[in-house]
Formats: sequence, C-alpha cells, structure tokens
Amino acid sequence: MTDHLVVGSLPSWRDGPAKQSILTFRDITNGPEKNVLRGLGALFAGWTVIEYDEQAREFLSRAVHPRFDHLHPRLTYHPMLELVTAGGRLGIADPDHSVGFGYVCSRMRDIGLGRTFLTGQTLDRRVMVTWKLPASGGSMRAVWYDEQGPARVVLRVGEVPALEPGPSEVRVRVRLSGVNPGDTKKRRGWLGSRMPFPRVIPHSDGAGIVEAVGEGVDPGRVGRRVWVYGAQSYRPFGTSAQLTVVPEHQAVELPDDVSDEVGACLGIPGITAHRAVFADGPVAGMTVLVHGVLGGVSALAAQLAHWAGATVIGTVRREHDLGSVNRSALAHAVALDGRDPVAAIRAVAPEGVDRVVEVAFSDNVDLDAAVVKNQAVIATFATRRDRPDFPFWPMLFDNVVIRLLGSDDFPVETKRQAARDLTTAAHEGALSIAIGDPLPLERAAEAHDRVEAGGRERVLLAIPD
Repeated sequence: MTDHLVVGSLPSWRDGPAKQSILTFRDITNGPEKNVLRGLGALFAGWTVIEYDEQAREFLSRAVHPRFDHLHPRLTYHPMLELVTAGGRLGIADPDHSVGFGYVCSRMRDIGLGRTFLTGQTLDRRVMVTWKLPASGGSMRAVWYDEQGPARVVLRVGEVPALEPGPSEVRVRVRLSGVNPGDTKKRRGWLGSRMPFPRVIPHSDGAGIVEAVGEGVDPGRVGRRVWVYGAQSYRPFGTSAQLTVVPEHQAVELPDDVSDEVGACLGIPGITAHRAVFADGPVAGMTVLVHGVLGGVSALAAQLAHWAGATVIGTVRREHDLGSVNRSALAHAVALDGRDPVAAIRAVAPEGVDRVVEVAFSDNVDLDAAVVKNQAVIATFATRRDRPDFPFWPMLFDNVVIRLLGSDDFPVETKRQAARDLTTAAHEGALSIAIGDPLPLERAAEAHDRVEAGGRERVLLAIPD
C-alpha cells in the first residue's frame, strides 16, 4: 500500500452532490519542479476544510496565506472538503484554479513547510495536491490567540506542539520576547485587520540560542546566541513561546558584549529606524531631524544617525520631557510646545535639515515643511490622522520626498543590512535602549496592556527554559 493515500469527500464540479473519492499518489520529488508545477491550478480558492485531525489543523495554521481571507471571502463559508491525513501527508482539492500555484508553493517554502509535493492525477477537473506534513515531536509552552480582541480576553498560555525547522531555517530556544505596538494592533484587529492564521503565537522580536537547524543550514550555528526579527511577520508562530522557527538570516548572531535584553529590542523598532535614516543613502555630514526621541523607533533612529556621522536634532512633545532625553546622540533637543520650535531648529540648521524621521506626520508636517532644505526627505512611520493634509506647494518647490515606512514589507536585503548595522552599532556601544524588567510568560496580557498604554521602556517577556 502506498503511503501517499488521501481520502476526501468532494463536492462535484458544478455544486452537485458530494461523492467519495479515493486517490493514491506517487512521489514525484525526483522530477524537475517546474514540470511538477506546470498546468496545476491553485489552492484553497472557494474551498476550506470542515473536518480534519489535529495534525492537519496545525499544518493549516502555518499554511494559510495571511491575506488570503481578503482575496477569497468564500474560504470561511463555502461547503468544503472533508480531509484526512495518511502517511505524513495532507491533501487538499481546488475546483476553481484561481490562485497561482507557483506563488502558493513559494509562500509555503517561505513559512517553513519545506518542499511541495504534488500529484499528477485529477478527478473531474478537481486537482488534488499533497504536502509532506511537518515533523512533530514534543510540546512547548507558549502564548497564543485563536481570535482577536482584548489581551486579557483572547490571550492563552499553555502547551502547543513544538516546531521543527524546515530547509534554510533555524529553531531558536527563546529567552526573551519583545512586545511591540504592532503585535498588540494585530491582536486587537486594528484598522479592520482579520486573523491571518487560525492560531497566532504573537511577537516578531526576541533573543535566544539556536537549538536546531534545517536542511542547508550550517550545523555550527547550533548553540549560538542570536537575536530574532520577523518571527511573526507573514508567519503564524512568533517569539512568545519556548521555541520559534525563522529563516536562518532572521536569526542574527549576538556579540558577546551585547545582552539578550538589547537583542530582543532590535527587530521592529531597529529595522524601522534604520530604514527611516538610511533608505535614501548615507547621512554622514547631513543634519537629521528626529521627532519623538523618547519613543522606541525614534530613539534608535537618532542614535543610528549620530553613529553614521550626522548632526541630529531631536524633538519631544512637551518642554517638561526635555529632562528625560538622552542627549548623547543629539546636537540639540527641541520641545514642540515651546515658543517657536521652527526657530529653535533653524538656529541649529540655518540652511534647513536634510532628513526628517517622523512619528506623527499629520501633527508635524507643517513644521517639517518650514525647516527642510531643498531635496530633503521626510521618512514617516506613523500619523495621528489617517488622511493628513500637507502644504503641497511649499513642499513641491522644495522638491521634498515623502517616504512611507511599513516594516513588514521592507525589501529582504534592506532588512538584512539593517540587522548587520544594528548588530555592529550595538557592539560598538552606540545604542542605548530603555528596557523594563521582563515579565513572565504568564503575564503576557499585562505586557500587551503596558505597550498599549504607552511608556518609555521597552516591554519584554521572559520565556522559561
């Protein structure tokens, strides 16, 4: 008997009565993949699984594309395939051939499911496809949510199946998990976002030790201290767990003199700050205005710009905040509620500033327009109002570039360069980060509440061994 057996109850091609189908598949992994993919249509379009075992459920929680429900609303509601697994394989059928299969395969590899195994057999124009299920072994302690909502309502703490690294991946035993505003926004459904996966283990940032490696990764990485970024960016299982799995380049080696606490704070804020400062080239010899230097991203942006040879002017919202500013990276600090913040900035940069790192675009754009020089860049990663106004003609005459920053979708090489530079800057002592005492994993809801309440210290979870 073949070990590639899939049994499914499939609706007929034209929404007729369902009938039982039994298909066996040959292993075609030795053939050229391009020939395997040619002619096969798609996956999940108009179909969903209504009955499956626990192994299939865990697989699907990793497999569904994070934005798929926006593309195919029928995914949740259409009568679907009854699916079982056998021989370590999962089978799914697609009636509509409406999603590019090569794209799906690429996404599957990206999220660590290894090579895609397909069949060459069809039945009544319904393509059956199979994947090798990820190996399972043991469990791990984690925080997760299966629905969006308030932290104290939806976050759960308990045991879940342990993760295994796929090709080009590493498994990290997490010591510290960094909590960012983006993590809490995903959890509560900010801007109408929906559950990207059936289950989410939150948090993209962390630090720990490489425990295992997948195919194609240097075994010498095992035992190395690393900081992790992007663990829950287009992936379901982040760092609020004893183990996380990421592509090998997203586990960055930590120098001996850089603490795990600092490493766990470098991901989202550090990479965003790096992009804000360097997206438009080197800043040595330039003047950089950084708004909100008491915040996580802006504090790192100011330090990175200073480290790279720029003159940095930082702002805070209120005069009484000036005493809290770390001035080691700043030539001058300005309170935006002061008598004349434009004049204060112009006193340091009479010809205008070359770059602006902006945390509140809608609030500050008029000021920015008044202090930039010709060809300046305003790089912004946040705004108070969704549809801000700005002084079009003055900014046009100054040839100002407005750069919008969405960290999940920065180019891969941009993130890798940011990781290298952040690690080097930390090693050279150029980065100082305000970090609160880590909270235990069981207090994850409190950690989320702290981030949502705002504060000047980074929030971490301590993960038990």
